[in-house]
Amino acid sequence: MHNLKTAEAASQRPFVQATLAPYDHITYKKSSIAAFLKFWDEVTSYEQRHGTTLPVTTMIDGPIRERLISNDRRNLDNGQFYSQSHAELYDAMQAEFRPIDRLDFMKQLENNVEFVFTAHYKVTPEYYRPLYDALLLYISKFTKIYEILIHGIRNDMTILPRCDNKPGGLVKAFVNKIPFEHGARLLQLLDTQKWDSLHAFLRDFRRLIDDNKEDSERARKLRRTFGGTQYESQKFEQKLQQLQELRALPVDPAVEEDEWHEAVNTAALDLENELDTMLNALQQPHGKEPFKKTPHDKNAAPRDPLVCITKLLHGTCTKTPCNYSHKEELVTKKRYEFIELMQKQLAASKTSGPPRAFPPQRVSVMEDIYDEDY
Repeated sequence: MHNLKTAEAASQRPFVQATLAPYDHITYKKSSIAAFLKFWDEVTSYEQRHGTTLPVTTMIDGPIRERLISNDRRNLDNGQFYSQSHAELYDAMQAEFRPIDRLDFMKQLENNVEFVFTAHYKVTPEYYRPLYDALLLYISKFTKIYEILIHGIRNDMTILPRCDNKPGGLVKAFVNKIPFEHGARLLQLLDTQKWDSLHAFLRDFRRLIDDNKEDSERARKLRRTFGGTQYESQKFEQKLQQLQELRALPVDPAVEEDEWHEAVNTAALDLENELDTMLNALQQPHGKEPFKKTPHDKNAAPRDPLVCITKLLHGTCTKTPCNYSHKEELVTKKRYEFIELMQKQLAASKTSGPPRAFPPQRVSVMEDIYDEDY
């Protein structure tokens, strides 16, 4: 509502406009919270961008317009309906799905807010930033839907839900959709379990995830101090396992199958490119050490060309062009070399004891999604 009034106040209705940008794509054809939110977002965006006021009452689909007129207690006719301000039309449209009790309020809130997060990402303390960004987006969406629902009932305590973590409470509805039990566990770090308002709770919750982000960045700084050939070979093995797990993921029923396969293939291709880079570094005689130019030795035996990681892993390569060798004898040779290297690493880890004090199956090493200097 605040955005609507700001956009309308900053604009003016044109008297003569020969080149007004088209707005026929902005229509309200379905009475629902999702359609309502989309409609007013598009209206305010257009008005702010073009500095003009849209005739929003003419952009309502016919059947909905007739229903709004018939349900209005002021006995509006068509002329009076078309002369309504943005705020008056907003109020009339929102009244169609305004909650009638707490149960209806919570049901609509739950049905219209989702936590959006990539299905194949595995969170670790070092790579918390993607989850942090998803949490900020979730807070924004939750708050926006909540503000829409309380319009017209802001002070009606018989309809507004409690702001606590008990069944039927706003806090419980908020944390239940956060994956990895992260929201529920963060609640245990707070000093209280009941707040005066949703905004008070979100302020405390935001403070916690900000602290987690800072801790994660410090952990990443510490990780940069580890390296070496053995570390890189272990990292290669972990990324290889992650690629295999990614390829084996089942289709997400909430996503169109074509979109799902496209997203997984894109992620797999990015990971294969990283494996290419790591494999090339491991094939170099000095690993990732600074390059040192040495005098050319005409009598030295020629080095094997760098092999294609996709060919090495899958037996085929469809990249066009691919700058790495696809010769079977070279790929087979390199494959055996890495199998031997991984077996040595596995044997060394068994003799030296477990490197962690907690079950390794609960830890997922994730690639660098963000640049090191993020």
